[in-house]
Amino acid sequence: MTTDSDSGEDKTETVLQNLYSALSQAADRTADAGFDSAAGLARFTTWLSDRSQTGSPDQTQAPAAGAKGARTDSKEPFPPVRRSQAVRLITASRHALAQSGDAPAVMAEAWQAQALAQAIGSRLALSGPLELRVQALGLSELAGRSCGVLDRPDIDTECLRAAQLTELGDAREMLLGLAALLGEVGIALVGVACATDEEGTYWQCMEAIDAADESRDRVLEMLRQLAAHDQGAVKRGSAAG
Repeated sequence: MTTDSDSGEDKTETVLQNLYSALSQAADRTADAGFDSAAGLARFTTWLSDRSQTGSPDQTQAPAAGAKGARTDSKEPFPPVRRSQAVRLITASRHALAQSGDAPAVMAEAWQAQALAQAIGSRLALSGPLELRVQALGLSELAGRSCGVLDRPDIDTECLRAAQLTELGDAREMLLGLAALLGEVGIALVGVACATDEEGTYWQCMEAIDAADESRDRVLEMLRQLAAHDQGAVKRGSAAG
């Protein structure tokens, strides 16, 4: 006879196995992009193995940090991830763009994205990795010109995401997100251009699409430079060893 407890444990096992499969796929997809998904997958695999051996969800559940009985000799399976402010602003822009319905909203988010790219480029040019500063300055200038292609959204300056940027965090993670945002901006603007009957809006979108593509190309070039710099550091370390 199957009890509610047995049914609940079966559902839990199914969820865990689905999560393991998703993490495996994510590790494969992001390996070339510089993410360390494999490390998170390894921790999850260890936790899942421990859980299977004990056979009790309660015995293997990771206690909260600082709680009585918390393990101090190993890491928690899912340590908290702190995302930088730049990444949070990029994520907010991607979400707002996805939620924008009509043409004015899409074009306003496209402007916000370019303004954010300009702010990120300026900060990278001043305080970012040395190997990125020339390209970052170019991104700032290019994104600034791109903002002139579109009408500025009618919102207060302090509400602009670019005005909220105060720190960048990890350059690679930030640039990957910015490249994705600019790619999505281009796709969204293509949709607006195809749907509009207004010639002025059509040509404005076409110029903004080209601008988003150029900004994204500059971001991708910075990612390539970061990868080349890291590879060079590894080779120098190997030669020194």
